Amino acid sequence: MATTSAVPAIAARESVMTESRERRVDGVFLWRIFRRNGICLVLAGLLLGCAAGFLCFFVRRPSYTVEVGFLLRTTRVEQTADGENVSIASDATDTAGAADAAQTLMALLREAYAKDTLIAEMGQNAVHGEALEDMLSLTAEGPVLRVTVTGKERETVVALARAVEYTVPDVTAHYLGVDTDCAPGSTGCRAEALSRICEGQEAAFLVQDRADWRISALVGFFGGVVIAYVVLFVWTLCEDTVRSAEDLRRCYRAPVIGAVFATTDGRTSKVQGEKKAVGDTSARSDREIERLAILLRGGEGSPCRVMGFTSDCRRAGVTATVAHTAEVLARMNRRVLVVDGNLKHPTLHTFFDGTAKGSGLADVLESLASGGRVGWPTGNSDRPTVMAGERASHRSAELLSSADLSELLRLARNRFDVILLDLPGLGESVDAAIPAEEMDGYILVARCGRSHTETLDASCEILERAGASVWGFVLTAASKP
Repeated sequence: MATTSAVPAIAARESVMTESRERRVDGVFLWRIFRRNGICLVLAGLLLGCAAGFLCFFVRRPSYTVEVGFLLRTTRVEQTADGENVSIASDATDTAGAADAAQTLMALLREAYAKDTLIAEMGQNAVHGEALEDMLSLTAEGPVLRVTVTGKERETVVALARAVEYTVPDVTAHYLGVDTDCAPGSTGCRAEALSRICEGQEAAFLVQDRADWRISALVGFFGGVVIAYVVLFVWTLCEDTVRSAEDLRRCYRAPVIGAVFATTDGRTSKVQGEKKAVGDTSARSDREIERLAILLRGGEGSPCRVMGFTSDCRRAGVTATVAHTAEVLARMNRRVLVVDGNLKHPTLHTFFDGTAKGSGLADVLESLASGGRVGWPTGNSDRPTVMAGERASHRSAELLSSADLSELLRLARNRFDVILLDLPGLGESVDAAIPAEEMDGYILVARCGRSHTETLDASCEILERAGASVWGFVLTAASKP
C-alpha cells in the first residue's frame, strides 16, 4: 500500500490571515460588551453597592454637632441724676453696632480659643487628631453669633460646647464690653446665650449626623457597574477569543459562510455537545447552512466537489455542521456522500437515524488494500449516503495518506455530486491536513467562545503548508443578532 508524507510539501498559497487585527471601538462594540455581560455587570454593582452600604452603616463613625447661639446687644454707659455711672443694654432695633461687633468678636474668639488652656486642651485631645479649628465654626447673622461645634466624640463635643457657652460672654465683656468706670457715653457690647446647655439636657441640642447608607449603596452600585464594565472592556480588547462573525471577518480574508445559532431549547444539539438527530435544528440555522450548501453544490454538470470540514479545537460542532450540510444538499437533489474521516473518534454515525450507512472509512480502506471492492450503501435518493462506522482506528495517519483513499475518492467522484469529509480538529492532530491533495477546499468550523484566533492561525498555517485552500468559516454556537 503506497503512502505519502503525513503533510504533503506543497507550496503555500496566499495567506487567509489579515495583517491588521485592531478592534474597531464604536457604539456597537461597546453595546455588545454590555449585552453579553449584563448579568455580570449587575452582580458586580450589587456586590459593591452592598459592601458600600454595609461599611457606611456599620463601620463609618457618626459625627455630633451642637450649635450655641448668642444675641449681641449694644450697651451704653450713662450717668444718673445722682452722678453714678451705669451700663444700660439697648432694647432698640438698631442692630448695626451689634452686627459689627459680631464680626469683630469672631476674630477675637479664634485668638482667645487658641490661647485658652481649657478649650485648647479639649481640641488637642479630640479623637482622630481633630484640631480645634476643625471642630469650631463661627458665623454671624446680624446681631446673632452662632458657634457650631462638630466632632466624632460625643463627650468632647458636649464639653467643648459648654466651654464655648461660658467663654463667649467673658470674651465679649473683656474685649467689647464697657463698665461703670468708663466715661459716660461710652458704648460696648454684651452677649446673651439664646439657650443653655444644662446637665442632662444635651440630647435637646446634640445632633447626630450619620451618612445615609442608601446613598452610599446606590453610589457603590453604579461604581461597581462602571468598574466592571471598564475591566470587561480592557479584557475584550486584549483577549483573542472568537465571539462573533465580525471577529472572523476582522482577522481573516476568507468569508464567514454561515453561522449555527445556539438556542435555549437545545435544538442545535450537537453544537451543544449532545447526540441527537440532524433534522432537529433551528430554522435560523437552516437558512445559514443553506448558504453553505449553495456554495458547495455547484451547477448542473459541474464536477464533483470534495470538501473537508475541520476546526481548531475539540467539540467545535464540526460533525453537526457536516451532517446538517449533507441533509440540506440532499434536499437540493444533490447526490451526497458523507465520510467520517475522524478515525480515532468516529461520531458521525450518531447523527443519522433511518439513513443508509455502510462500513466506516477505516474498514473500506483496509478492504481496498486487501484487494476488495467498495460496497456503496443504498438508500433514499433524498437522503445523503453515509460512510460512517463505530470502530475506531489508531492508524489514521497511515490510512488518510494512503493511495487507497485516492482510489476511493476517484470512485466516489463518479457516483456523487458532493463529498463531505468530517475530519478531526487541527488542534488535536494534523490528520485533517493529510489528504489536502485530494480536497477541493476546506471549511474551518469555529465555535463562539471556545475558538481563539491564535489556534485558528495555527490551523490556517497547517492547511496552507499542506497546499490546501480555505474556502471560508462556519461559526457555531453563535449568539443571535
